[in-house]
Amino acid sequence: MLTVESIKAMVNDGAANIKYVRVKDEFRYAVAGGPVEHKQLVREGELPVSAGFFSLFKDNFFHLHPMVSASLSLGPLDEDADLLKTIFLTK
Repeated sequence: MLTVESIKAMVNDGAANIKYVRVKDEFRYAVAGGPVEHKQLVREGELPVSAGFFSLFKDNFFHLHPMVSASLSLGPLDEDADLLKTIFLTK
């Protein structure tokens, strides 16, 4: 699982493509295209609220992809983009 700090370090090198799961008000992250599936970011008994993918670039460009997690059959919620921007684009 990635941390906010490790994702920001990836962005400092150019860009980061991330998959995420939201459980209650907590976001959990892994590298998009990596071996970790969305469902592996959810602990037994937890109910994820949303899941999806986003890209973050060094110039503070943020893009929430309209893709659904195959392993959870969940997609992003409308407010996910604003919440993720607050986490990653504020100093």
